[in-house]
Amino acid sequence: MKRFLLLALVSLLYSTDSICAEPSNVYFIQFKDRAGSTYSTERPLVFLSAKAVERRKKCGIAITENDKPINAIYIQQVALYTDSIIHRLKWFNGVTATVSSNAQVNALKALPFVKDVQQLDITPVAAKDAWKKLETEYTAITESEPISEYGAGENQTTMLSVDSLHSKGYKGQGIIIAVFDNGFNHVDTVGAFRHLFTDNRLLYTYDYVKRVKDVFNVGDHGTGVLSAMAALRPYDLIGTAPEASYMLFATENNADENILEEYNWAEAAEKADSLGADVFTTSLGYTQFSPAFGDHVYEDMTGNKTVITQAANIAFSKGIVVLNSAGNEGEKPWYHISAPADGKDVIAVGAVDKNMVMAKFSSRGPNASQQIKPDLDAQGADVSLINLYGELVKSNGTSFSCPILAGGVACLIQAYKDSSAAKIKTVLMQSAHKYNNPDNNFGYGIPNLYKAFLLLQEHNNEKLASATESVIYPNPFTSTPTLLLKPEGYGPINVSIYNYLGQKVWGNDYNMRFNSIEIISMNGTETLQSGNYIVHIKQGDKKKIIRIFRR
Repeated sequence: MKRFLLLALVSLLYSTDSICAEPSNVYFIQFKDRAGSTYSTERPLVFLSAKAVERRKKCGIAITENDKPINAIYIQQVALYTDSIIHRLKWFNGVTATVSSNAQVNALKALPFVKDVQQLDITPVAAKDAWKKLETEYTAITESEPISEYGAGENQTTMLSVDSLHSKGYKGQGIIIAVFDNGFNHVDTVGAFRHLFTDNRLLYTYDYVKRVKDVFNVGDHGTGVLSAMAALRPYDLIGTAPEASYMLFATENNADENILEEYNWAEAAEKADSLGADVFTTSLGYTQFSPAFGDHVYEDMTGNKTVITQAANIAFSKGIVVLNSAGNEGEKPWYHISAPADGKDVIAVGAVDKNMVMAKFSSRGPNASQQIKPDLDAQGADVSLINLYGELVKSNGTSFSCPILAGGVACLIQAYKDSSAAKIKTVLMQSAHKYNNPDNNFGYGIPNLYKAFLLLQEHNNEKLASATESVIYPNPFTSTPTLLLKPEGYGPINVSIYNYLGQKVWGNDYNMRFNSIEIISMNGTETLQSGNYIVHIKQGDKKKIIRIFRR
């Protein structure tokens, strides 16, 4: 399949590790029920971690039948008529298995608890140029004087105002990010990731292609993706969530491209959910397979049709914020977003350049149900990363805009741990620069994570959500009023208060970020005498006047 480990370029860095060959006769066997299961939704800690249960409670989500593992007796009986079981998918109440004869298929269909037996279109590609599949081309970053501790990652971090959350102490601590990719080559040896091991914040790893725990010896695309969030090398690169905890899942087959990769992802998603993940970030997408067996078409991008998209939506329904790269098809015949970025509940992340101009390669919307896509954007052109050799490099792709934003989302969740996934998604949209006029290029635009942080402050939420211009409240005031500063542009702003004699009695300067708002306590105004005052808000050649009254 024409898969995109969503990159702009292909590298010659392909790992030569052997990959398990995919079987040709694979079936999905779905069960009718979970009758006879030894598991109960009344005792969820038997099959879900305490953190997964806590997430559901926080979001007001009931523990349901599809949280329970599949009936083990069903699997045992199915195994009698199959060559091997591959996936166990509790959300879909079924398994995938290799089957080599029609007699086996008929026997499976005859089992009283089997609802459906569906053959999956899988054909091995023996002569495929495997090295072309997924690795990224990196460009070395030349020596330059860093602007701040973020080093070469300064722009990609400040564009989303993630640094403002960092300055408040929110760097992802206590939040679990699950990363789904093609492997994480050398993450265990590169110094920029050492803190994950010394702090015990690499919680789980698994390769769903090879069926082993080691994810550090295959695929370097995931290494770059992880660095966008987790890297900690001051004045070279600090990721957007350097203190978060991580789970790493290799679901992409580097040697082949077929529908089983979607089932790999679904099984990994179930595991990540059960272990308590808060955020999913995936830089993979599926449209067409090699050699065109089981292809998706654009009409399949409905938001809930493909297996991987259904799984992504289910993950969101469990209280997980799910982000996925939009794709790099903007200049190719496919053009649109892929699965699971088409998901109705998935945050599809497009790519912009350092000047916030839409990258031409970024996949466009809508999905086939006419839902606006992508949802949000972040820098995806000339992104700074750490590669598998520990080198500071640049690369391109929505593969990287997605984790940059995902790291910021983890920081936002840390700040408001009681907020549901639905609420987090809502404020991210509200914070974006095209929220009031979205389109199928930008979607809702570039979010401002500090603005989203303010929107989550319940006592200010109504004012922030409805404000179309700068306001001061309460007005009249008796003690210290609050200034909601909502400028038309960004850059230096001066706020000054004058009395009826034209004398300046209070003032301050602020530097506003792109698409930002600010809530400012006007400390010092409580000493003003009763009477009328005029507030001047000046930005460049623009001025706004607000009349206020001190009781």
